[in-house]
Amino acid sequence: MNYKNVRQLKMILGIGLLGVLTMLKPTPCRAQAEIDPDHYDAVENEPVPQAKPTIAVSQKAGNFRGRFTLPFDIDYAGLTLSQGS
Repeated sequence: MNYKNVRQLKMILGIGLLGVLTMLKPTPCRAQAEIDPDHYDAVENEPVPQAKPTIAVSQKAGNFRGRFTLPFDIDYAGLTLSQGS
């Protein structure tokens, strides 16, 4: 190998090594400050009223033809479906 080829090889290896080191360098992370933080001291501490169920209990069953198993009890709109099938 002559001097010119060795010089080009060293330059390519140096640029490649610099590229790899640049990719492996961790990027800095900085936390973002809030511009307008929430003001919780201005909120009144009143309890939130519970929502009423809007589905009628006497609603007809759907047209489902299949089997399923419930992993736990379900209580919804005044109806309770027990665990199992």
